[in-house]
Amino acid sequence: MFNSTNSYSKYLVAFVAFAFTLIKGVDFIELKLGIEINYHPYFLLVLIITFFLVLSLLGKIKKPQI
Repeated sequence: MFNSTNSYSKYLVAFVAFAFTLIKGVDFIELKLGIEINYHPYFLLVLIITFFLVLSLLGKIKKPQI
């Protein structure tokens, strides 16, 4: 049981780091390069859907017990 909890926490930390990196990249494009991007709500919605989709897939995949 500890292994499955550990994989969830690893996924959570990795996803949060990846999401903040993407959001920072979009912010950089808007501020530094002057390109207008008006799809922030859709971008955040895709990140949220992807998070829950992969989380549910992690729950379905069971590691073989040794």
